[in-house]
Formats: sequence, C-alpha cells, structure tokens
Amino acid sequence: MKELLQKIEKRMDDFTVKKKLYILYIFCVLLPLIITDSVVFLIIRNSEMEKQKHDMTNIANAVSYNISSVVNNAGEMAKTIYTSRYIDDFLSRKYDTSAQYIMEYQEFFKDTLLENLLGMNQIVFTMYTNNDTIVKGGKVGNIEDLKETQAYQKLNQSGETKGFFFVYDKNRSGTAEERKVVFLQKLDFFSGDQEKMLQLEFDYGNMMRTLQKMNFDNEVLICEENQIVLSNTKHGSTGSDFEELDDKIKKGYHQTVNLYGTELEVYVRRTGGERDCEYCS
Repeated sequence: MKELLQKIEKRMDDFTVKKKLYILYIFCVLLPLIITDSVVFLIIRNSEMEKQKHDMTNIANAVSYNISSVVNNAGEMAKTIYTSRYIDDFLSRKYDTSAQYIMEYQEFFKDTLLENLLGMNQIVFTMYTNNDTIVKGGKVGNIEDLKETQAYQKLNQSGETKGFFFVYDKNRSGTAEERKVVFLQKLDFFSGDQEKMLQLEFDYGNMMRTLQKMNFDNEVLICEENQIVLSNTKHGSTGSDFEELDDKIKKGYHQTVNLYGTELEVYVRRTGGERDCEYCS
C-alpha cells in the first residue's frame, strides 16, 4: 500500500498545477457530489416505490373486499333458500292442475320476503325444477332451460353444489347475448329425486358502476383467467364479449381472490401509464 502511494505521489509530481487542480476537483468535489446525489435519489425512489406499492395494495384490498362482500351476501341468501323446507315443499309438490299451481305460487310469494330481500340488492332470482306439474313463468322455471346456460354447464363440470360465474350468454328473453354475473345453488338439501336449482343473477352494469364510484386514481381490472370481467375503466359494453387480458397488464400489481371456486385476479396499475412498478411481478 505504501509503495502504491509512493508511485502515485511520484506520478503526481510530473503533472502541471492545472492538471493537479482538475484531479483535486474531480476526486474531492465532483465525485463525492455524484455519490451523495445518487444515494439521495435511491432513497427517494425507494420511498416512492414503497408508497406506490402501499397505495396499490390498499386499492386491491378494497376491491377484493367489495366484490367478496357482495358475492358472499348472495351466498348466504342462497344458503337460506337451500335449507328452507317451505321452499323445497313448494318446488317438489305435485299439483293437480295449472290453476292450483298458480294459486299456490301467488300464496307462496305473498308469504315470503325473497323478492324484496334480493331486489334490494339488485339481484334477480329464479328457481328451476324438473317438476312437470309446475307452470313455467315468473320466478320459477323449467330446469331444461337452465341446462342450456354456460353457468349451469360450468357448475356441472366443477362437480360442486354451488358456484359463482362470469359468462357471456343469452339474455333472459333469449334474443341476444350479454355479459352476466351468476350465482348457482343446487337445491338438494332435503331431497335429490328431483333436480332443483337456484339462480341469482347480479346486475352487471351496477357492479361496474359501483367499481367506478370508488373513484380510484389507478386503473383497476378484475380478471378471470385471461379475460377482463370487470373494470373501473371502459373495457367493452355489456352487449360485447369480455376483452382479452394483454401481457402488459399482467406486469401490474395484482392479488388473487377466490369466490366459490372462481379465481379472480385484481390488477391495479397507473391510469394510462405504460411504465409499471419495478416490484410488480
């Protein structure tokens, strides 16, 4: 080390005073300034990244909680219907005539709060059965009609008794296809000799508006597999199929929420920002 210093000192003796001042300025002023500024920049940058991550985490948590709350509340309502002996008797009973069924139907919905309870949450419910003495219409339908829907087919494929689904399927009139959010529950708690099913259909437009009214500065996308099923920005209309998720969005911050077997990814990223956060995977 001593020999190295001596060599440097000897070498410096050959430099002019002007060159020595340049070297002194570089090593004693410029270089320390660059190092200090770099350290300060890294500290500020890391602080900003942590704040961004914290904000995005809070947004994702709020969105996950919101949609989980809506779906879980519907699940609890479905459970109440599933365990109701009164409802099971109504759907399973054999009626002598259509007139008898219609009278029983009117009495049934006069005595229950189902329509008011679910209507307050903007959920349309329909019960389906293969009971051939029931007249199709109103809040009760034939199970054969339900079997044609994507939600029913997905539930059967899963082997579960209930499920939550985003589908692009025929509307209730069967005249066109639209985006639908559906919860299905098999009604086999008391008997399995007849196939009975409850369908709760959410208001898709209302779910989109609720997400938009949360007024996040960031773009929020709720995705299933490779499709954007809900968003606080415009990603297609109710009457168009779900848009595909591109690879750029996948780089944004995200977290997973599982709702009755349907795994959703909640993506959060800067609105209109191509630059994604470095910590996101």
